Amino acid sequence: MQEMMLGDDFAAMISALPGQQLGDVPGTLARERLQQHGAVLLRGFASDLDGFERFTQTVAARFVHNGNDSRESLGDEGKTRSVTPGSNFVGPHSEFSYMPFRPDVLFFYCTRPARDGGASLLWDGIKLWNAMPDSTRKLFLNQRIRYQYLQVELDFFAQFFGTDDPDQLHAKLQAVPGATCTRTGNHVDFEYNVPAQVHRQRDDVLAFSNSIAVFPQTGFDDGSLLDPAIRADLLDLALQHTVSIDMQAGDVLVVDNWRAMHGRTQFADAQRQICIRMGYLGADVPQPFSAALEEIEY
Repeated sequence: MQEMMLGDDFAAMISALPGQQLGDVPGTLARERLQQHGAVLLRGFASDLDGFERFTQTVAARFVHNGNDSRESLGDEGKTRSVTPGSNFVGPHSEFSYMPFRPDVLFFYCTRPARDGGASLLWDGIKLWNAMPDSTRKLFLNQRIRYQYLQVELDFFAQFFGTDDPDQLHAKLQAVPGATCTRTGNHVDFEYNVPAQVHRQRDDVLAFSNSIAVFPQTGFDDGSLLDPAIRADLLDLALQHTVSIDMQAGDVLVVDNWRAMHGRTQFADAQRQICIRMGYLGADVPQPFSAALEEIEY
């Protein structure tokens, strides 16, 4: 296998030698490079969708789906799904950063790239945090982002807690740090307050990894709103530090969902197909604010 960097100490690419299969890539190697570089592109390894799913199982221990029925279910009981529908630009975001169950690792598999456009985009949250103005960093250090959800079915949370009992689910949601939960029958109103930045325990640095850029309005836990000018400046800053990848058929992109944000460019090709799997590195129920990728031992 051959390795090279796609960015400055962020995002590595491992290329296959002739005849190599995706299954020839050890899961331990993928995790090590992910911990070091935040993202890993595997290129030239022969595989299919089943082989892709088997590979992901060598890296992660548990998988979830995002519950978005607009994404096509492609396998593993809906845990392998198509990416965000449509062909528009998608800005920097981290999956489930707006809930207490953020996956540790994302896996993207390209079966057919767009003929033109549709590049996969990556942003290093560590670089963005260090590059933003001091006043903006201070704002996020002093206030948490508030996310509110009304009348969510309790069944949605079953995949995170390993039970579908409504009483147990409600009790577990009430115990989540930074969350409040009000139940009405089998539905809940759920509010979650979380920092915009992630503290990495391994190296004691912060990464700006969230979904602020793709949410139309960001509110804080004190009731104030993020100034749209600051949001625009953050998006502009991200676009200055973009790693763009023109995916090829068979490419597998593995992303540290705590450190990195991802997105895509606009395209015009209805046949483009990239699927996603979202996983946790540990077998236990994910813990809020716990970046398992930084704690796992190799």
